[in-house]
Amino acid sequence: MTGTGDSGALIRRAMPSFTNWTTSIASDWLFPIGQLADT
Repeated sequence: MTGTGDSGALIRRAMPSFTNWTTSIASDWLFPIGQLADT
């Protein structure tokens, strides 16, 4: 996942509210899914 940091920075500058919202949604879904995949 190279370059996601740069892309994320650009997105946060352009649409901070939208990014914060999608980040919280992604965290709610991706973290549990990742835990299920690990088990």
